[in-house]
Amino acid sequence: MSSQSFRKKTRTVLTNMDFKFIQSENKNNKNNKNNKNNKNNKNNKNVTYLNSSNNCKACNHDCSFDIETKREIPLEKHHVTYFPQRIAFVHVRCHFAIHHKGLRPDLIEYTEGESRKFYNLEKKLSKEHGWNIAA
Repeated sequence: MSSQSFRKKTRTVLTNMDFKFIQSENKNNKNNKNNKNNKNNKNNKNVTYLNSSNNCKACNHDCSFDIETKREIPLEKHHVTYFPQRIAFVHVRCHFAIHHKGLRPDLIEYTEGESRKFYNLEKKLSKEHGWNIAA
């Protein structure tokens, strides 16, 4: 007997309409990301992005894709330095590996306490100007 007969068979069948939906969603998401990045770059002139929001800086792979929801999983922003701000887009798992497993130590160029200083300053500025920031 082959080992394949004991393997649990999980298969997702995608139709042509599913592929069309996925392609249109990807186009819309990329257009929206480009517009958001352009707006963010105008507002935050001192922010430098090290890569595009489509490829992970840590593993050089594209965005992940969730087959069940038929949507792309966006990459997270990872601060390489806080002063000045240099940001790299990475997968959630790569972000965890950078901070907790020592993957790509070249993507951490800040000293201990800089992140706390940065977020305290951001919180203070948001209170002064009435900005709504995500914590």
